[in-house]
Amino acid sequence: MDKENSKFEEYASLIKAIGDAKRIKILNFLSNKEKSVIQIVQESKLPQPLISHHLKYLKYEGLVTGRKEGAHVYYSLKSPAIASLIDCVIVCCDQVINFKHGKIKTIKVNCEVCKK
Repeated sequence: MDKENSKFEEYASLIKAIGDAKRIKILNFLSNKEKSVIQIVQESKLPQPLISHHLKYLKYEGLVTGRKEGAHVYYSLKSPAIASLIDCVIVCCDQVINFKHGKIKTIKVNCEVCKK
């Protein structure tokens, strides 16, 4: 596989990692600060085993990190750039969805998040 195709394979892998509504929601929750699994469960209203499954996947993909403190595990984004990526995904997807449904006439060339 050549270098350019390898790069696109990595893009696809990253998109796959964030390509689940629950994982986007979890990453969005973690954008502001570190949170325990219990906090994520309470905020997301999703079952703890499901949250743990997605956190394990996000950790494997290198997007989050976890630390144990007593009986609790706290998760955070591995880099602030991941919070920017999630913000960009949300803003850009909102634009495309609104365009698709006829709510807006054009899509901005660059979203405000991407310009930062």
